[in-house]
Amino acid sequence: MELKRELEKAATRFQRTMGISVDQYAILHNILENPGKLTSATVADSRGEFPN
Repeated sequence: MELKRELEKAATRFQRTMGISVDQYAILHNILENPGKLTSATVADSRGEFPN
């Protein structure tokens, strides 16, 4: 339980500092690491989400 609280605090600090969420950062990192190779569907699939 303590670990979960610490991770949530770290994620909140990251979001305040960077202006984006940890999830948004992960998506941007994935795109930058694979320039021109990803579609929105591929990114959504890698995150376990589906585009609207």
